[in-house]
Amino acid sequence: MVIALIFFATLLCLLATCTKGAARILRYSGVTWKQGFAYAGVTLAASLLVRLVLTLLNVSFDGYSAIPVALLFQVSLGAWFFRRRVLSEDGAVVGMGGAAKLSAVAFGFWCLTALAFFLISNIVNHQ
Repeated sequence: MVIALIFFATLLCLLATCTKGAARILRYSGVTWKQGFAYAGVTLAASLLVRLVLTLLNVSFDGYSAIPVALLFQVSLGAWFFRRRVLSEDGAVVGMGGAAKLSAVAFGFWCLTALAFFLISNIVNHQ
């Protein structure tokens, strides 16, 4: 149980950090750490709920089709969550489009982080 809590806390921290990094790269303001962690919590809870429903319905995706589905899911959720919360450089609300861009860049960071962990674990396990 403790290991699962550590795992979920790590996921929350990583997704919040990816979201803050994406906002900095895109020069968006208004993304606080509190909002980053709230978005990470909503994303994690919604992902777990979707996984539960798919398991109950006996639906599974192979690895190649799961990534676009996850991207669509996270971008849609992020567009909804950040549509009124994020401001562009000039102080205007970015809306659904800008929020979707923020979520897509955060998802890209998330994938790069997962790839880095995968490569590191392969290097460590093969020595």
